[in-house]
Amino acid sequence: NPAHVSHSALDFQNNYEQKGDFIEVAALSYGDLINDLCLTEVPMLKLDIEGAEIEVLMALSDGDMLPQQICVEYDELLRPSEIAADRVRKAHNHLVDLGYEAVFKDTLGVNLLYVRSV
Repeated sequence: NPAHVSHSALDFQNNYEQKGDFIEVAALSYGDLINDLCLTEVPMLKLDIEGAEIEVLMALSDGDMLPQQICVEYDELLRPSEIAADRVRKAHNHLVDLGYEAVFKDTLGVNLLYVRSV
């Protein structure tokens, strides 16, 4: 939307059709960011990245330096659809498999706090 500063990596606002104007931006993977910043621990990861949070969460693995807490805004849930629900469910289950528990969900159900117990 040219009237706003936010952009979406997936164009979920238009039924995931990814058509129309777009911009390209440089990005780092979670692992590259950890390495570039020479981090030895990650107390918290906060994701409010307009629809790209699912890809970041799904890329986390046991081999990574996993954050103790993850705050995530599942933007796709602001426009409910079967695709959005399925994508968020997969990301949530992936985090559970990595040892995270969802300990907080806001009243809209889009902002969650996960804490790793492992």
